[in-house]
Amino acid sequence: LMHIPVLMITGGGNNMDEILSRSFEVGATDFMTKPINTVELLARIKSAASIKQVYDLMLLELERRENLEKALITSEFRSQRIIEKSADGIIIVNKQGKILFVNPAAQVLFGRQPREMIGDSFGFPMIDGETVDINIVKKSGTLVEAEMRCTKILWENETAYISSLR
Repeated sequence: LMHIPVLMITGGGNNMDEILSRSFEVGATDFMTKPINTVELLARIKSAASIKQVYDLMLLELERRENLEKALITSEFRSQRIIEKSADGIIIVNKQGKILFVNPAAQVLFGRQPREMIGDSFGFPMIDGETVDINIVKKSGTLVEAEMRCTKILWENETAYISSLR
């Protein structure tokens, strides 16, 4: 009920501090003492209505932000699952050729754990929009042929390349 403006009107008395304190505790937004000045009363009602409008707008904005945050989290979760479950190896490489990210399929393809790959040189040319055949030497020494397609992307506010390996 905090969004409903409540104007406390009292006749005064000896325990005014206690009355006012208790009034604000239970939700009063303003108070006046008798005798009531009509102009002041109208001004305070108008002020309380303005406060209510601001409060309502704040609630709407908060709800909008919460909905956007939920949608963003849901979208991020979906994207993460798609990347994790993709049969294609996905590797993100920065402009300097250093590996920034590998998905599970790329781990299998290279026979290496992410900690062994991230930060290392990828070793293959990254040409936006190009599809090429490459030979990958797995950690075990086995040679694997793969088709690689690269696309320029923005990764953490930096130009990078996403490489899809099949």
